[in-house]
Parts: sequence; C-alpha cells; structure tokens
Amino acid sequence: AEALPARPPSRWVACDLCDKWRMVPWTAIDFDETKAFTCEDQRAWGVSAEEASCETPEPTWGEDDVVVKISTLDTDEAGVGTKCDALCVKTNVWFEAKIVDEKAPDANASRKLRIHFAKWGAKYDEWFDLPNDAYRLAPHRTYSAANETAQRAAKGLDRDGKKLNKRRRRR
Repeated sequence: AEALPARPPSRWVACDLCDKWRMVPWTAIDFDETKAFTCEDQRAWGVSAEEASCETPEPTWGEDDVVVKISTLDTDEAGVGTKCDALCVKTNVWFEAKIVDEKAPDANASRKLRIHFAKWGAKYDEWFDLPNDAYRLAPHRTYSAANETAQRAAKGLDRDGKKLNKRRRRR
C-alpha cells in the first residue's frame, strides 16, 4: 500500500468578485467547487471577518500544493447563469464564459446552450449542441484562469504582449 502524504493536498477556489485564489481547508469536506464563491464565504471555514475579505492579499502557492484538473462540466446541472470555461472553435483557446440562453430538446433536436465568452461582444456568442459539444465545456476557471493565451487575447494583445490593431485581432 502507498503511504499517505505528510499532509493532505490543498484545494483552491477563486473568488467570483475579486478573482483571488483562496485555499480550501481540508476540513471543508462538503465544499462544492462548482457553486459560486466569494472571499466572505471563508467565514464558514472559521476564517475571521478581517481575513475573509477581497482586500486580503492572495496567498502564495506551496511547493507541495496539488492542482487538480476537472475535465468536464456537469451539463445536466448547468443552466442559464452558470459560469464555465468554454473552448472557442475559432481560436481553439479556452475562455472564461457564461451560459446566457438555453433551448430545451424536443423530439428531433438536442439540448442547446448559448455561451457568452467573457470580455467579448455578444456577436461572438456560440450555441453549443449537447452532448456533442460537451467536451468544449469545463468548470469555471479550470482552464481559462491559467491560460495566458486566453488572457492576452481577451485584452487584445498578441503573444508578445503588444496591442493588436482591430484588423489583426483574431476573434
């Protein structure tokens, strides 16, 4: 049998208001990473009111912290208003996104979700056909938060960090 680690691996969640990452204590067994989270929610874990604030600096990552990738979004539970990460077919880049509309399936059609990519105009929204496009959806900040290409593109920057002019912008 394998030996247990010296301490349990850390789990992290990002605040929906300030985007700062917070460590979920190993004692928060029932914490659901798929639900909305704000820094103030840390009070349920025993964090003081002063520390459970968006004003508190983001903690540093430890060398032994484990980042767990969640590969797919539970599309059965996802609906209008759900934040997620979505893979854009035009750029092949993961972006932070939100489900803004839904078409229920009928006898001849599958369920469809209209995805709005954060920081992009509505004209770039895409309809995802489920279950065919489910692979293009992931839980919020699974890929987009660590995706430097997506962050640069959303800011209108090229890979060298230079501002793209409107004709060179890819989306």
